[in-house]
Amino acid sequence: MRKAYQLILKCFAIAVLAALPFTFYGQEEGEAESTKSSSFSPYWYLKASFGASFDHSDLNRYKMAPDFEMIQPAGQIGFGRQFTPVVGFGGYFNRGFLEAQEPDLNLTYKGDYFEFAFRAPINFSNLFAGYKDRKFNIWGSIGYGQIQYKSNIYNHKTGAPLFTLGYEDSSPPDNAVGNGLADRRVVAILPVGIGFSYAIAEKWDLNLDYTFKFADSDIVDGHVAGAEAIKQDMFSYTGIGVTYKIGAGASLNKMQKDFDQITLKTTPEVLVEKGEMVEVTIEGTFPPKYFNSKAAMLFQPVLKYEDGGEYVLKPMTLKGEDVVGEGTVINSKTGGTFTYTDKFPYEQGMNASELVVDPVAYIVKETIHESKDAITINEKFVELGERKLADGVIYTSERIYPGEAALIAGHHGYKKETIISEMSKIYFRVNLYNLNWRLPLNKKEATLDKLENMWNFVERGWDIKNVEIDGWASPEGEETFNENLSENRAKTAYNYMTGKFKRISWKKDATVDYKNPEEQISFMIKHHGPDWAGFMNAVESSDMKDKNVILNVIRSAGSQSKKEQEIRNMILIYPELEDDILKPLRRAEMTVNCYEPKRTDENIAELSTTYPDSLKIEELLYAATLTEDDGTQIDIYESVIEIYPDDWKAYNNYAVIALEHGNVEKAAGLLEDAMELAPNNGKIYNNMGVIALHAGDYEDAEEMFKKAESLGENANYNLGLIAIHKGDYDKAMKLMGGKDCDYNTGLAQLVADDYSKAENTLKCAKENVGEAYYLLAIIGAKTDNSSMMYEYLTKAIKENDAYKAQAKHDREFIEYFDAPDFQALVQ
Repeated sequence: MRKAYQLILKCFAIAVLAALPFTFYGQEEGEAESTKSSSFSPYWYLKASFGASFDHSDLNRYKMAPDFEMIQPAGQIGFGRQFTPVVGFGGYFNRGFLEAQEPDLNLTYKGDYFEFAFRAPINFSNLFAGYKDRKFNIWGSIGYGQIQYKSNIYNHKTGAPLFTLGYEDSSPPDNAVGNGLADRRVVAILPVGIGFSYAIAEKWDLNLDYTFKFADSDIVDGHVAGAEAIKQDMFSYTGIGVTYKIGAGASLNKMQKDFDQITLKTTPEVLVEKGEMVEVTIEGTFPPKYFNSKAAMLFQPVLKYEDGGEYVLKPMTLKGEDVVGEGTVINSKTGGTFTYTDKFPYEQGMNASELVVDPVAYIVKETIHESKDAITINEKFVELGERKLADGVIYTSERIYPGEAALIAGHHGYKKETIISEMSKIYFRVNLYNLNWRLPLNKKEATLDKLENMWNFVERGWDIKNVEIDGWASPEGEETFNENLSENRAKTAYNYMTGKFKRISWKKDATVDYKNPEEQISFMIKHHGPDWAGFMNAVESSDMKDKNVILNVIRSAGSQSKKEQEIRNMILIYPELEDDILKPLRRAEMTVNCYEPKRTDENIAELSTTYPDSLKIEELLYAATLTEDDGTQIDIYESVIEIYPDDWKAYNNYAVIALEHGNVEKAAGLLEDAMELAPNNGKIYNNMGVIALHAGDYEDAEEMFKKAESLGENANYNLGLIAIHKGDYDKAMKLMGGKDCDYNTGLAQLVADDYSKAENTLKCAKENVGEAYYLLAIIGAKTDNSSMMYEYLTKAIKENDAYKAQAKHDREFIEYFDAPDFQALVQ
């Protein structure tokens, strides 16, 4: 039995020795990366234990089993270095006592020893299960050393001394005196052990060790066994003690294990897009005794999209107080805080995302690294574990509807009521108001032609709106007289016209019927007295040599009567004043105003789609305003473009309809054609800005809107949309003028957190009803009004089924994501 047990122990020792190369080379090759990533750092250690020693020599009456009646005290101290998570090396000193007895041989043995040995501890837990920061570990060890011992052999029955070993006066057998301390005998030993450790503190382990020691001698107990017996004496040590790890500090694995003790607060809790940017602030707090004074931590948040994409934010370095370089210091003893801020551009995909961080801690050898790749390549490190920081990103301010900003060319040029006028004059002698056709001015061909044209115009038969008669006098006469004179001349013209109306009505082939013109026609008779303005203008535009002298005399004359006198005086000097200036001023003007015959709206509407080439361009453009059917309007505008290709209005208005239907490409082409025809037209520039809005090019859109404004168009509303996009919501509402029942105005109020106004505005929105419902659902979510949220989200989805997919990932509804009713609604 004793022999078999000894063979088993030897096999164990051989197996442990065989495993040593694998622990070294395996770690270097197959586990090189895991060694780094495990965060293990080599350390020195001190060990001390106290326990009992047991003899297993020839004189042990129980053979290989411990004889507990023979327990003797022993103690051990050691010093070494743990090189890897599996293998270390150290030196040990053991002081102990031994005792055994064998009644069958009538021998009792007592001795003591000093042990000096080198051992290689092997961590079986890390070898077979991988390195972790465990509380409990199982160790094995193997080594080589020596014991220096002395022994006393007694008669078991009488207690009489028989002989000694390792003393100066030792008795036989031969070689009883050794060359050790105080003539102690020196024997080589092979210690093989197993142990258990339990971490009671950061640097302290509690140990339980058992070591079995093979001595290269069979006379440690003073007895030489027979030929069939084991030729080596053996003894063992069992002790309990502690290990102190020197210079290990706060380990990286402890930082990993305690990472959940770090407080991280993110503001806002759900990220928000504002002005094309997303801002985030993270405040962190480290507890005392967390941070390794020689370590650094790379803190770099990442926004991970649900579709697999990601956006990496800027890195931040946190470091222990012993680390040299840039970074925020976190004291290893007292802990500390940090504040991280970043601002990054919003892009599609971020709306369905999460902001996370997986910090990397590492021991700084030479320099601080700003990337994870550099750390993993050059340093021992540990990933502390992914932590969710925030949800993101709310993008409600991007829900601008550009179509409402387009401008129609409303001035089609067609007038439902057009007044056409013909005017003629009759002239009078000085101070007279009777009609004299022999008067030279009345006989002039130009005068007669004008009269003929006027009456021919009347005979067209158009409806007469009114007839205007204005009587005038030349300014050289007395003022009161001239007033009466101009009045009488107007009456003369009135009598002339009423008589003429009657005569043309009695013609055989008369086209008009004004036999009673005084009642059938509205006459507007006015008299103006002396025509001073006409006089001054006539003189100024004449070829008279001294016209400036005449004008200066009149202007400086002072009173009305003096001016009249000066004219009379100058007639004597300048007779051409009478013939060329004053005579044409003694007149009555007659103007006939008629309504131009028009097609009815019904007739224009019909012709615009059946015979568009029979209509003028103004009529065609007007026809487009008579229908609300987009298809009919498009047909009309296409006819205009074909028949009147040089008019920009049809291109522009067709483009507006295309925008309303989401055909941005078609609209862009039409507006380019319009721009060629009217390169400096504000409406076209405005609508080109709307095209840019649809493309998401807000910078170009703003430039276009400002150009439209410089050309006289009111682009405030559109610039308000730009302000929403830039995140300046107060400016947006000012520019948009608080427009009632308008979707974009409601959006501006919503993102400015004025939920009450936004609700009122959106509830009455007549355009973009589905979009308005969706915003109302968001207001319900923001104000914790779940019934309102569900009501309007249901309405929005009914208007447009695409809102299901949007709402499912929209962080505005994040509080409802797990609610069964919400899930049922968006599936």
